[in-house]
Amino acid sequence: MKIKQKNKHMILRCFTPLVALATFAIEIILALFVLVKYRKTTIGILSIGFLVSLALFQLAEFVICGTHVGAPIWSRIGFASTAFLPVIGLHYIYYINSITKTWLLKLLYILTILLAIGFFLPSDPYFGYACLGTYVQFTVTSVFHRVYLWHYIVIVGSSLFILLVYIFSKRKQHIRRLNVWMLVAYLLFLIPTYTLVVLQVITGKDVPSILCGFAILAALVVVGKILPIYYQKLGTVTRPSERP
Repeated sequence: MKIKQKNKHMILRCFTPLVALATFAIEIILALFVLVKYRKTTIGILSIGFLVSLALFQLAEFVICGTHVGAPIWSRIGFASTAFLPVIGLHYIYYINSITKTWLLKLLYILTILLAIGFFLPSDPYFGYACLGTYVQFTVTSVFHRVYLWHYIVIVGSSLFILLVYIFSKRKQHIRRLNVWMLVAYLLFLIPTYTLVVLQVITGKDVPSILCGFAILAALVVVGKILPIYYQKLGTVTRPSERP
C-alpha cells in the first residue's frame, strides 16, 4: 500500500514526524521513570501500559511519515496499540476507587486483545492510512471500525461517568483529588481533539492521530500528579497490594 503525501503547508503543523519522535521519546522516558520507581505496584504497571501504548502509536506515526520502512505493519501496530487505552484508563479508575468488578475488566481486556488482533488479519483489506504531512489519517471501513468506535465510546463514556460519580460522592479527600486529576487527564486530550472536529479542522478519520498527540498531556498528569498524590498518601512505593 502506498502512502499518500499531501501539501506540507497543512494545518496542525505541531503534529509532524519529528514531533511524533520527540513525543515517543518523552513517553518512553516517563515509562522508564515509572518502571524504576513504581514497578512493584499495580497502579505503576497500569501507568507503564498506558505510556507504552501511547509511545507505540507515536513511533508508528514517525515510521509512517518519517521513514516509510515497514509502514503497512507499523500502521497496524500503532492503531492496535490505541485499542488498549480505554480499558487501561477504566482499570486505573477501578483501582484508585477500589471497585472490585474484576470480571468486567477481564472481559474487556479479552475483547480488546481480540480487536487488536483483528487489525492484523490478512483477510481485512479495508485498513488504510495516509501521511498528511502533519499527522496520519487512518481509514478502517470493515466491521472492526464499528467495533473500535463503540469500544471507545462505551468505555471512555463509562469512565467519565464513574469519575463524576466518585468526585461528587462522599469519599476521602485524597481519592477525590485522584478522581479530579483523572478527569483532567481525560479532558486534556478529549476537549482539544473534538473541538477541532466540531470546527471541521479535522475529520473523524484524523481523530486517532490527533487524540494520541494530545494524550501526552494526560501522560504528564499521570506521572506528575496522580502517581505522586497516590503514593504521598500511602507513604510507600514498594507494596503491590496497597489500596488508597
